[in-house]
Amino acid sequence: MELALYVTASIALLALAGLFIYLTVLLSRIRPLIDTATRGVQDLVGEVQQTRAAVTGVVENLAGVTKQVEGTVARLNTQLENIEGIVVSASDISRDVTEVVDSAKQVVVSVLDLEQNIQRKVQAPVLETLNLLTALTKGLRAFRMRLAGGERSVAGELEG
Repeated sequence: MELALYVTASIALLALAGLFIYLTVLLSRIRPLIDTATRGVQDLVGEVQQTRAAVTGVVENLAGVTKQVEGTVARLNTQLENIEGIVVSASDISRDVTEVVDSAKQVVVSVLDLEQNIQRKVQAPVLETLNLLTALTKGLRAFRMRLAGGERSVAGELEG
């Protein structure tokens, strides 16, 4: 029995040695793969660090641009407020001009009404006066003609 135990132990040791040899061969084949993976991870870490540095620069530039945009927006808001004031002033001026034009229109209408009223009141007496003066002139001419000459010439003068 002891012999069986020695044989079994020897077989176990041989199997264990074979396992170690197999693992050594396996690890020697896997090692280049692990080295390649390690180099790939190191390259990836380097690229990530470069990208991080570039992104940090971009973020800093964006922060500066954002501050400039904020300043520009503030100036634009100020300009818009100024424009709003100008528009309100223009609206007030337009309303005032409209009122002046309406007042001027009413004055013109009043002047035209006054002119027509005066024309109606004055025209008839002026025409009567002119007719009276024309009649007096014809009468005086006829009288003068009669004194100077005769009835025939007076009839011609009154018709003319």
